[in-house]
Amino acid sequence: MARIVWRRSSREARAKSSRPGGAVALGEEAVSRWLVFFLLAVACPTLGEPLPEGQRLAWESYRIFQNHCAECHGAHLKKPKGGFGSVLDLAAMSANPDYVVPGAPERSEIYRSITDADPETRMPPPESDAPPLAPEQIETVRQWIAGGAGLGGEALAAAVPVVEVKEARSLRELFARLHPLVVHFPIGLLIAACGASGLWLAHPRFHWLEGAVRWSLWIGLAGAVVAAGSGWLDAGVAGYSDDAVFYHRWLGVATASLALVATALFELSHGMRARRRAFLVFCILLVTLIVVTLAAHTGGLLVHGADYLW
Repeated sequence: MARIVWRRSSREARAKSSRPGGAVALGEEAVSRWLVFFLLAVACPTLGEPLPEGQRLAWESYRIFQNHCAECHGAHLKKPKGGFGSVLDLAAMSANPDYVVPGAPERSEIYRSITDADPETRMPPPESDAPPLAPEQIETVRQWIAGGAGLGGEALAAAVPVVEVKEARSLRELFARLHPLVVHFPIGLLIAACGASGLWLAHPRFHWLEGAVRWSLWIGLAGAVVAAGSGWLDAGVAGYSDDAVFYHRWLGVATASLALVATALFELSHGMRARRRAFLVFCILLVTLIVVTLAAHTGGLLVHGADYLW
């Protein structure tokens, strides 16, 4: 195979050189190749050199924090758990004795949290998607702190804070990220269903809106279930942990539940008089709109803060 490729390359080279200006082009190509080979020959010996011990420990500790801790304590989170979101900023952690005491692992909160004897409070927590730390990883963090918790040189100090490997998101996280995309769709449909049922109730001539109520209820119910489920997961993925997320979660569940009740009542009450049926559906949807308004308000508090209305 190699002989065939070599013969083909030779034929191509002879063809190039036989064309006008071909010899010049061939010469330039040869020079370019030899230049690349020269640069690789110069660079390759340095690629295999091991990092100094300080840099190695800092880099390995950074990767450990990235893969096991950043899910809950990364700077990308709007509200990191415990208010601690700088686990990937080694310099900031090393300068803060609340988290790291250089030279003293046993007095450092970071080290104590990953070696806690209680599995329920040990980091990462059992409910986290991150796998538990292996003994050798814990030892790496201990050595890094015991060695002064430095960055091991200016080169690594400049590289570590900005190097972050994007890993593939899990299906759970992808579903959670759907929440901002789908949350507004069911709200509009439930409002439409409430308005249509109100008109149907107000005057018999609007009976033709029964079909609009049915489709708005079914599609709105499906959207409400997806929005409530993805929102419940999104609160954990994004790191929200205050009271507002508790109310937002349960108000979302209540909205989906009321939409289910309204849809079931609409479909199972064909034996009722049309006006009574429209009245019951309208009342349930009116309560649903009140609940979804409160859910939207708590969502605004989470995303924009307590003063988002002013």
